[in-house]
Amino acid sequence: PARLTREMAALVLAGAALDTLAFVAFNLGLASAYTSIVTALASLFSAVTVLLAWAILRERLAPAQWAGVVVILAGVLLVSL
Repeated sequence: PARLTREMAALVLAGAALDTLAFVAFNLGLASAYTSIVTALASLFSAVTVLLAWAILRERLAPAQWAGVVVILAGVLLVSL
């Protein structure tokens, strides 16, 4: 089995903290804004993840992945109208 190093533990804790922060922000958004707007913005998380990986980690995206990002953005736009 793999040993948990300090770096790995810090990464796990940071991920848990950011996930908790996202959950709290989503719930605060639901309490203070229209549900349709909050859920539309929350559904962008997968596209944002892909775009951040492309921009920060310099990952190469296949044409199908770019198409997926466009479909997600178009879907959110259509739902929010």
